[in-house]
Amino acid sequence: MNNTYRSNLKRIRDLLLSDTIEDDYVTGEDSDSDNDSDSVSIESDHTSTNEHISEESDISNSDDDDQCDAYTDDQPETLEKAGIIWSIHANPAQGRIPVGNIIKTKPGPITKVQTILDAFKLFLTHEILDEVVIQTNRYAEHKSSKWKLIDRIELESFIGLVVRAGLHRNNHESLSDLWDISQSSPLYRATMSLQRFRQFLQFLRFDDRQNYDKTDRLSPIRYIFELFIKQLPRHFVPGKNLTVDEQLVPFRGCCCFVQYMPNKPAKYGLMFWLLCDADSRYVLPIDLYTGKKDNIIQKNLVSNVVLHLVDQLPNDVKQGRTITFDRYFTDVKLSEALLNRKMTSIGVVDYRRVFFAE
Repeated sequence: MNNTYRSNLKRIRDLLLSDTIEDDYVTGEDSDSDNDSDSVSIESDHTSTNEHISEESDISNSDDDDQCDAYTDDQPETLEKAGIIWSIHANPAQGRIPVGNIIKTKPGPITKVQTILDAFKLFLTHEILDEVVIQTNRYAEHKSSKWKLIDRIELESFIGLVVRAGLHRNNHESLSDLWDISQSSPLYRATMSLQRFRQFLQFLRFDDRQNYDKTDRLSPIRYIFELFIKQLPRHFVPGKNLTVDEQLVPFRGCCCFVQYMPNKPAKYGLMFWLLCDADSRYVLPIDLYTGKKDNIIQKNLVSNVVLHLVDQLPNDVKQGRTITFDRYFTDVKLSEALLNRKMTSIGVVDYRRVFFAE
C-alpha cells in the first residue's frame, strides 16, 4: 500500500510541477521557487503520515497474530466426542488421485431415443404394462362376469387419456363433460366409450390380493413401483456430483401415509426421497416414505434411506461420486459407510448433534 501511495503522490507532484513550468512564462523565477517549496512540503507531510499508518498497521497485525497464536495454543490439536476424533489440522494433500476416486464411466444418456413416446416407454416398460393387464383382468373377472379382457394396447390408450387430461388440467371436470364433444375434445370419445373408461377406473389393479403383505403399506403397488425404479439408473450415467433430498408430491386422497409438512408449498402429500444428478437434475433411484411401522420411531432412518438409494446404483457408477446433502442427513457413520462404497460426501453439520465437538 505504501508503494502505491508514493506512486500516486509522485504523479500529483509531477502535475504540480508541470503547472509551475507553465506559470514560469508569466510569473518568472520567484513563482517557480515558491511552487517547488510547496510541492516538496506536501510530499514530506504525506510521506510521514503514510509511514505512521504503516507502523500502526504493523502493530495491529502483530497483535492479531499474537492473539491468533494464543488462541491456537489454547486449543488442543484433537478432540474426541462420541467415539469421533476431530483434528484442527487438515488431512495432508495426496500426490496422486486414489484409484477409488477415478470415475470410469462417462456421464450422460445411455439409451438413444427419437421421440417423446420412446422416452416414455423406457420407464413404463412392457413388463410393467403386462403385469397391470394380468392383475386387472384377474380382479375384474372375479368381480364381474361381463368383463371384457383388456390388452396392452387398450391399457396404453387408457393411460394416454389420463395423461392428456392432466396435461390440459381437466382433473376438476366431470367425465361426462370430457366425453361431451360439444364441450371437450373428440379424442376421448374416439379412443374408448365413457362406460369402458369407468370400468378401467373401477377394476384397475397392480397386484395379486392373495399375496398381499399386510405389514407393507406399499404392497398394492410394490412390485410395479420397484420395476419402475430399476429403470431409472439404467438409461443415464450421472456426473461426479449427486444430491439427496426429500420432495413432497401434492396429494390429498385416501392414503394412510400422507404427510403434513407446513413449510412446504403444498403442505399435504406423499414424501419421496430422491437421489439426483446435480448437473442435469436427472432422478436416479427414489424411495417413498410410508410412515412409522407399528408407531415405532425408526433408528438411523435418514442414513438407511441414503444407503438404500445408493445401493441401487451399479458399482461402477458409485465409484468416485460425491453426494451433497443438508444437515438433516449429515452423519459421521453415514460418511464412513459411503467411503466404504468408494464415495465421498459433503453436508452441513448441526452443532447440536451428539458427535459434534464443541
